[in-house]
This record gives sequence, C-alpha cells and structure tokens, in this order.
Amino acid sequence: MNATVHDLDGGDAGSIELPAIFETAFRPDLIGRAVTAAQANRKQAYGADEFAGLRTPAE
Repeated sequence: MNATVHDLDGGDAGSIELPAIFETAFRPDLIGRAVTAAQANRKQAYGADEFAGLRTPAE
C-alpha cells in the first residue's frame, strides 16, 4: 500500500510504501477500548486514609 507525501506548499512530494499493518481492517471497537484503557491509566489514584480525622496531635 502506498501513501502520497505532500510538501509544505500542498504539492505532491512523492509517495512512500506503508507497512503491512495499514492493510488490516478498521476496528472501531478495539480503538475505543484502547482509548478507554489509556484514559484509565492516566487517572490519579485516590483513596481516603481510613484513619483520617482520628489521629490528632492533641492526644
């Protein structure tokens, strides 16, 4: 599979051979799952301390 390469002026600068991965079928379900997984990995972990408010320096 070939792809056209454009220069900065918008003209054709040539073509390149694309890897075989670009010939696979389009799977929007897998793309959505990968995006969801990437967004979940970016989340900051949150968990309240179970002793929050119970430990004070006045004890």
